[in-house]
Parts: sequence; C-alpha cells; structure tokens
Amino acid sequence: MNKIKPKIFISHSWEDNEISRKLAEYLKRDGAEVWIDYAKIEGGESLPKVISNAIDWCDTLVLVWSKSAMESYWVEEEWTCAHSLRKRIIPCIVNKSRLPSILLSKLHIDLKNLEKGYPYLARALRLDVIDQMSSSKKKAINQKPKINKSEKSKNISRSKPHKLLLGDIHVLLADKNTSYLEIARKMLQFQDEAYQVDITTSGEDCIAKLKENYFDILLLDEAIDNKNGMEILSKIINSKIDVPIVILVDEGDEEIAHQALAKGAIDYIVKVRGYLTALPFTINKMLEEIKKKD
Repeated sequence: MNKIKPKIFISHSWEDNEISRKLAEYLKRDGAEVWIDYAKIEGGESLPKVISNAIDWCDTLVLVWSKSAMESYWVEEEWTCAHSLRKRIIPCIVNKSRLPSILLSKLHIDLKNLEKGYPYLARALRLDVIDQMSSSKKKAINQKPKINKSEKSKNISRSKPHKLLLGDIHVLLADKNTSYLEIARKMLQFQDEAYQVDITTSGEDCIAKLKENYFDILLLDEAIDNKNGMEILSKIINSKIDVPIVILVDEGDEEIAHQALAKGAIDYIVKVRGYLTALPFTINKMLEEIKKKD
C-alpha cells in the first residue's frame, strides 16, 4: 500500500535561502510534496493570493526559524495564516532565536546542523530517509519520544486547494471597526469575485439586514456595540433568523467563543495576525461543512 505523501509548505526568510533549499531537496527526495517560494512563484503573480492558496493546499507548514525569520513580515504572515487554518506547524530552529509564545508548545526540530537534524524532521513527517545512516544512529532516532496523538492527527492528507462553492456567496460582516470591514471585504473579493459582501458597524443594523436579505453566512465580532456581540447573537438566534453565525474573538478571548458556540454559533475565528489572509478559505470550508450537513 502506497504511503500518502505529506504536503509541505516551507516558510523561511530570504537570508535562510540556502538551508531552506537544501531542506526542500531532502523532503522531495524522501517522498514529500513541497511548496517553496523560489520554485513556485512566477513574475507578475499576486504574492498574497499565491501564498494563501499554497497554505490552504498544504497539511504541514515547516517553519525555518531564525533571527531573520523573526523580523520577516512574510514569515509572520505565513505561519499566522497556517495557525488560523489550524494547519500543523513544525518549527525548525536554525540559529539561536526565541520562538513566538504561541508556538512554544509545538514539537520543534533543531536544524542548526541540517545533516544531524533532518532525520528527526523526516521522522516527524513519517518519511523514509534515503541515506546511509548507520544502524546505531537510526536506533537512536527511533528511540526519541513519539509525537503525541493530537499532533499526529493533524498530519492528514488534503486533496486539492478548496474551491469556492458554485454561485455567489453572500457574506455579512458585522464589526465596530470600519477599517477592518473594508480590508476584510477587499480581501474576500480579491480572492474570488463570487463573494458578495455587505458590512455593518451596528448590531441592530445587522439584525435588520438579516431580516431583509439572504446571507450564506454572518461573521459577527463579539466586540460590536461596545462588547455587546453576545447579546446581538442571542437576538438573532431568538428571532429564528436562518443564517450560520461565526463569532470573531480577540486572541485570549476563546472562552467567549465557547459561550457563543453554546448559544448557537456554528464556529469561531480567533483574530491572530494573518487571519484575514486565511479568511476566504476559512469561510469556504465552513460553508462546505454546512452543505454536507444539509
């Protein structure tokens, strides 16, 4: 039985090009499908769109972490986007640099010496390393602590990048921040013209729009109307308005998200940096799940 090939996105800074290219070569040699920017981005392409599609495609983001990666805008956008999409992230540390707090609980690989560290990464990805390692070295690697089941469960195969559902997708965004609403609307419509996006900064106006128009999904920020989003959620549920509701919460407010789920929201999105880049794919996946249940 053939093994399912892991789909790997390599996130790295330009200063780490050399080790990242070697890493990509090793991963491809050992059977992985690999996306790395120098090989996949062509002149004239939209960088945010290409990267978003690639992160949606992958099942694991290998984060080449260094001092330069800490300062890279695009590296931060990539790993936070992957985190928003709940992808598996494996940090690979190539020089002395502190990981972001949110990644400290992740399995990480010491790649200061690529030749010594790579077999551990390959093992985490369940790849068969094609090399001439001695049996004693292989035994030492195999005696390393196993990845916990929750980490392994994230390393699943995904078929193709998610495509938007047929026809227009009507989205209502409700948030107190006008600037955020405009950015989110442009981001969605930039990714696909099928998105028909309406926006509002008022909870009561949100309810009025839902009563007057059809929407495929509502993204409701819990901070709308001076942190009154939960009350607006309750009013929508009690009004028997048939619309899937996704609650938006700030990082650290996951308890509010769980309360929203208990009230009737279908899901929640944590507003970490980079989540706007992932928003079109997040919405699409939610709509696909809804369609499966219908």
